[in-house]
Amino acid sequence: MKDHPIIESVRADIEGLDFADDDKRQEAEDSIICTVQTLIDRLATAADRIASLEAERDDARRQRDEIGRAWDEADARAKEAEARAASLEKALAPFSDMAGEMFARGWDESNVAIALDNPDDPHRVTAGDFFCARRAASLSSSKQKDGGE
Repeated sequence: MKDHPIIESVRADIEGLDFADDDKRQEAEDSIICTVQTLIDRLATAADRIASLEAERDDARRQRDEIGRAWDEADARAKEAEARAASLEKALAPFSDMAGEMFARGWDESNVAIALDNPDDPHRVTAGDFFCARRAASLSSSKQKDGGE
């Protein structure tokens, strides 16, 4: 296996030094090469760890972006539901008011309030229908005041 370029450079520098004997030179070279190799290994490990952390960071950013999009979509749906509820409450308001008047005058659920007689298909709206609209308006109104729960 070929040595790392840094180790080759260190060997060349050591060979240029003047040692009293070859054993001392070899001992110094081995020690320095071992230290340099340890540093190279640590740098490689650090580089791998940095790459791993960068991948984790990128994954976290993707998840954050997905959560942000989901939050925005949920917020938009909540606003649409609030708008529909407000529209429903507004549409039911006159029927609720009329139901209050009918109740105050002693009407019961079976009293016919509106009748359109069509020989083939008679249509009747009773006080009970108005009372039902009032209950629905009341539920819609209380849900909006309680935060939609």
